[in-house]
Amino acid sequence: MTDGVERRHLSEASLRSYLRSNVPIDQPIPGEPTLVLFISPKRSEIGLRVPFDGTGIVNDPGLEHIRCGIAWNGGRRHLEIAVTRRDLFADAYPMLCAIADRIQLKGLSPEQALVETVRLLANLIKSSHSLEIEREVGLFGELIVFLGLTRTVGSKEALAAWLGPQREEHDFALCGLNIEVKTTRSERRIHWIESLTQLRPTGSRPLWLVSCQITSAGSGAGNGLPDLVHLARAEARNDEDRAALEARLRQAGWRDRFERTCQGPWALRTKPAAFAVTDDFPRLTPDEVRRVAAREQIVQVRYQIDLTGRNPSAPLPEFLADILEEVEIV
Repeated sequence: MTDGVERRHLSEASLRSYLRSNVPIDQPIPGEPTLVLFISPKRSEIGLRVPFDGTGIVNDPGLEHIRCGIAWNGGRRHLEIAVTRRDLFADAYPMLCAIADRIQLKGLSPEQALVETVRLLANLIKSSHSLEIEREVGLFGELIVFLGLTRTVGSKEALAAWLGPQREEHDFALCGLNIEVKTTRSERRIHWIESLTQLRPTGSRPLWLVSCQITSAGSGAGNGLPDLVHLARAEARNDEDRAALEARLRQAGWRDRFERTCQGPWALRTKPAAFAVTDDFPRLTPDEVRRVAAREQIVQVRYQIDLTGRNPSAPLPEFLADILEEVEIV
């Protein structure tokens, strides 16, 4: 890095001084467009603020300690790329400087900067060679439903329907309804619900929850997550489908290096069950929370539901019944 480039950014000593002071800062980075490095002790964030005039949707990257989103500052829209865990600030700071250099010195647009930021920070934060067990179990459930779907409607239609890796509210959308897949290792049919909107139907489209229970299988039995990845790849019929599948797998957090460390193999503990998410279904939604006092101070809701003993809904839509029939033989 040249002396001129070095002077564009805070030195490591200056950064440490700011962090120790525990006061918020907005540090402009000279160049075009004008970028701002910000440190917010109150929110425990260090980040980059980039003028953003794009009209596209900014997708949350789905990383545990990274926030990317649009914010208004000084009467103008900005893209904020922030690291939200304090013990990662020192490692993240050089990466934020590199992103600023790519925008100002190489002329990348803010939209391109978002893509680069997600990729580079994902490599920084997600350098582990193992997949978190909750994510492994969740992806296992999505893949067995995806495989059932490919065998029912074909890989192209199944890939178009698989929305979960793209951080959509529900995992699948097809034939006029949405499907949310929940997978548990518990002996009871207990599932985590991640938000107030996860069990809220989209518009007039019916929402179904497919509940999968899995358990550890003995040697030579069941499938591991890497097995399902290989099966899904075998179902892709052409280069276009294979490229789309690889993009979905990567968005879902899969890396081939995880093959050596995945747990399992897994077997289905019970037959997958499908439940229509209707008014009598156990759930919390924004409508319920609106009746809570001081609701604006509730910033996040994550809860469990126990569907043990609840009868699956009947009759099933025909294509959903076909999918679950295929899931049984995975």
